[in-house]
Amino acid sequence: MVAGADDWDHGPGPGPGAAHRDDVRPEPQPDPADGAVDRRLQRRAGHPAALCGGELSPARARPRRRVGGGLLKVRRPARPAPGDPGRGPGGGAGRGPDHDPDPAGHGPDRLVRGGDPRARPARPGGGPLAAPGNRPQRRLGAERGLAGFWKSILLAAILETAAWASFAAEPSPTPATVAALPPQATLGRGARAPFVEYEAENGLTNGKIIGPDRTFTSLAAEASGRRAVRLEGVGGYVEFILDRPADAVSLRYALPDAADGRGLDGQIAIYADGVRLGALALTSRYGWFYGRYPFTNQPGDGRPHHFYDESRLRLPAVLPAGTRVRFVVEKPDAAAWRVLDLADFERVGPPARRPPNAISILGFGADPSGARDSLAPITAAIAAGRRSGRPVWIDPGVYRVDGHLVADRVTLAGAGPWYSVLTGRGVGVYGRAAPHGSRDVVLRDFAIIGEVEERVDKARLAGVGGAMSRSAISNLWIQHTKGGLWFDGPMSAIRVRGLRILDQTADGLNFHRDVADAVVEDTFVRNAGDDGLASWSQGKGNRRITFRRNTVIAPVLANGIAAYGGRDITIEGNLVADTVTEGGGLHLGSRFEATPFGGQIRLTGNTTVRAGVLDPNWRTGVGALWLYALDGPIDGARIRVEDTDLVDSSYEAIQFTGKPIRGVSFSRITIDGAGTYAVQLQSSGAATFDRVKSRGLGIGGVHDCGSGFEVVRAAGNDGWETTLCPAAGVQGAARR
Repeated sequence: MVAGADDWDHGPGPGPGAAHRDDVRPEPQPDPADGAVDRRLQRRAGHPAALCGGELSPARARPRRRVGGGLLKVRRPARPAPGDPGRGPGGGAGRGPDHDPDPAGHGPDRLVRGGDPRARPARPGGGPLAAPGNRPQRRLGAERGLAGFWKSILLAAILETAAWASFAAEPSPTPATVAALPPQATLGRGARAPFVEYEAENGLTNGKIIGPDRTFTSLAAEASGRRAVRLEGVGGYVEFILDRPADAVSLRYALPDAADGRGLDGQIAIYADGVRLGALALTSRYGWFYGRYPFTNQPGDGRPHHFYDESRLRLPAVLPAGTRVRFVVEKPDAAAWRVLDLADFERVGPPARRPPNAISILGFGADPSGARDSLAPITAAIAAGRRSGRPVWIDPGVYRVDGHLVADRVTLAGAGPWYSVLTGRGVGVYGRAAPHGSRDVVLRDFAIIGEVEERVDKARLAGVGGAMSRSAISNLWIQHTKGGLWFDGPMSAIRVRGLRILDQTADGLNFHRDVADAVVEDTFVRNAGDDGLASWSQGKGNRRITFRRNTVIAPVLANGIAAYGGRDITIEGNLVADTVTEGGGLHLGSRFEATPFGGQIRLTGNTTVRAGVLDPNWRTGVGALWLYALDGPIDGARIRVEDTDLVDSSYEAIQFTGKPIRGVSFSRITIDGAGTYAVQLQSSGAATFDRVKSRGLGIGGVHDCGSGFEVVRAAGNDGWETTLCPAAGVQGAARR
């Protein structure tokens, strides 16, 4: 949801705050043609594995030596990747503490930590080093006598020290993260995603790390974790060492915009242990919005934002854990720089097989090459599936669909979102329009990748839309549509599970008006152009809406998860991080003509990270968790906030603002860092606080300048005892 004219006054913001890297431009090495797979990937592994459909098994990818009861992998020589500065002095500028003088894995065989961490290293010349208690005392090698004995002891000690030094210097796998934090920091919160996330700033690079910075219109502010890596010129690279096997990757990046606002195209190559696997196509056509809501593509309107996009690639083989994967700029193009934010690696596996009774869209003339529009053939297949009661099968391929597919009482399934892809201008799968919406629809296992380059709110350009009752949607990849899913009631009994919603110009998902008994779970949303997940009771109330175990990262506008009115809303087990402007992490709002809140409103077991912003119009902070009673008071529901962690909030952690707000209780809340206050009071009303503990507050406990709000302190509160009313204009500084 975004603000209307009566709510916000969008003003100009500061210009981009991107930093520049040092002028380190190593010359590239010659490589095979684009897309070719060097068979040395097999020879490097030491066995002949098929690259297409085969697997480089972690157990056989590198020979191992058993030493002292443990296992040590031996990394074989590999061809240098472009951008490798070599092993001479000064190589690897900007790599930081994990610098490895031989990042491509070439040079002499090197020992990599593996197996039992207590294993002793092999002697550089081959063979194990004897354990201290088992060393020979009279004869070592060919040396004899006392002088020879001590000489050999000294030589053995030198060799052992050198081996251990090499052992310790070997870089470990790039740390896997969730919302740019160690996975254990958010354990049990958020979507159970199928991929492993690696932040670019945690990899090996010769680029420049930008951030941390939370300033709206800066590239770092929209990056996961508020940091990324900027590459300029040929030879710039970021390299990851895989923590586990993978055969697919999605890279999050930003390119500069064109002078006319239409975007630029570029590419970046990908190497595995020095072997070129292909190149990812990059573009800024889907990013860079300007000016006031609902924004334009005109750079002259100022206030640039919405910078990032994602590009994905299925790899020609399963790369084992320990593989060095490098993204490198091979040749100049129209983009003067690239910013890499993160890479998601995963095991996709083979495509699913068509069920025996399914109707193939190929039988109706659909084109899997994407050269011809397949809207009519797929529409005909859906009609046949509805008449016969048989599922409709989207065979592997990329199908151009320039319009809506209407689904009612039918199953539409694919071979997996990496294999079965619907794309085109205006592509979407819709239920029939309310009040006579669709029912009994199943959508699963395919991708919807649109071509929406601007925000036009009246356009019906969602990936999935309309009204669908008694329906189930699972394992979809939705990207470059206006909104991921937008449902207009009346409708009921829908379950959304296991989706990836990326790079939207508006909401990730919105239940709009008169929707009941809806569940969204295990869904991952990143780079939404508005609220990540929302329930909007405009005019007619939503009922029994549940958002459970979802992850929302970097919504460019508004909130991570928001409920605007409605009854019996549950928001539980979610993870929200890196909100950017005009919103917070979790939000309850009496706004946008929403019906009043009623019944039980539960926010439990959630985590926000680096959430909340400095509102550009109010010039005050917006809370990581905030309640805003704009249209009317919030006092008709029992609102319970429980077992919630508010981590590294940009300004206040909790905020009340607007008209009176009552009936709210907080229990077992942890506030771990806030730029200003634990609680900011800008409305009247009352709330109970029980076992609310805070630390790392930028200014004080409570901001209250005569609001009349009653803070009822129950037992177990700690760390936010002070109450302050700062001088006008004193709001504190945002956290970095």
